[in-house]
Amino acid sequence: MANYEVVKIDAEQCLLQPPLPGVWPMSKKFVAGILLGALFVYLSFRNIHWEDVLSRLAAIDLFSLTAALLVIILIQFVRVLRWGIILSPLTNIGKTDLIIITNIGLFSVVALPARLGEFIRAYLAAKKTSLPLSSVLATIVVERVMDSLSILLMAGLLLIFIPLPPWLIKPAIIFSFVTIALVVSMMLVIVKRKILLQHLSPFIDLHLGRFAAKVSDIIKSFINGFNVLRQDNKLIQVALLSGFIWLLHVLVISILFQSFGFDLPILAPFFLNVILILGIAIPAAPGFIGNWHYATIVGLGFFGIAESEALSLAIVHHFLALGVVVLMGLLSLPFSRVSLLEVKSQQPD
Repeated sequence: MANYEVVKIDAEQCLLQPPLPGVWPMSKKFVAGILLGALFVYLSFRNIHWEDVLSRLAAIDLFSLTAALLVIILIQFVRVLRWGIILSPLTNIGKTDLIIITNIGLFSVVALPARLGEFIRAYLAAKKTSLPLSSVLATIVVERVMDSLSILLMAGLLLIFIPLPPWLIKPAIIFSFVTIALVVSMMLVIVKRKILLQHLSPFIDLHLGRFAAKVSDIIKSFINGFNVLRQDNKLIQVALLSGFIWLLHVLVISILFQSFGFDLPILAPFFLNVILILGIAIPAAPGFIGNWHYATIVGLGFFGIAESEALSLAIVHHFLALGVVVLMGLLSLPFSRVSLLEVKSQQPD
């Protein structure tokens, strides 16, 4: 880790302090995340009997809680392993650096609203490896698409046994359409790369003038970020690890059900996992506060769990899942320092 100082970032300033006027403008997505988060907090807490919440929290099985915590930590390391495989066609990055960058990146996703923190992880990896930023961003797109495919497969299997409630049909259709469209687009970009660039080049040259060469390089670098899709063995590894990650998430929910004494069908953790993903996919406040809790209340309400009981589980699940991310991110911060101005200078508008 001695050579990690090449990335000079004041990460505490970047991640822990609020945006500075004129340095990190309040984007529409930023504002939407804050407002939607506030709305979901209201919806989560409006009908809650807090004495029921406190009694539920006091009766938690600590052994099950510890087991859930260990699985969440395992998820973090499997994510590191998967991203390393996705990056491997582009660069060889040390395991320690990969862990540090992933920890800080996931922490920044929690610390910043509307998933703005995804850019931090890409920026840190680009600085460490000298890869083009667009290439690293493309690897994160691959990650997200593989996650979406795993959730889509999970939802499809649920349909065989559980009819979708009416309020879930539209979001499920939109999620499915977007996921399939992204998969098809990525595969076309890989298979028809030369044809795509040939058709884009005249348009870029005509409309972008002196910026044409730079934009062309960015597009080529971005496409290179999908190179893992061209290597069957690595693509299979990434797909299997993605499925494993989401089965581990289901396992965490199952353990928490036992901890709270919820006697629910075996498919209930899968159902709640899908609802949670749809809930936090919406632009969110920092830490998915509100989205996470309301999604849990809605998901468990489908099985007749009272709102106060569902909120109790949501509070514990949220605390454990984000607590691990925050703790591992904070432990990694001393090994990487970045200035807010440096990050802003690379951030796309």
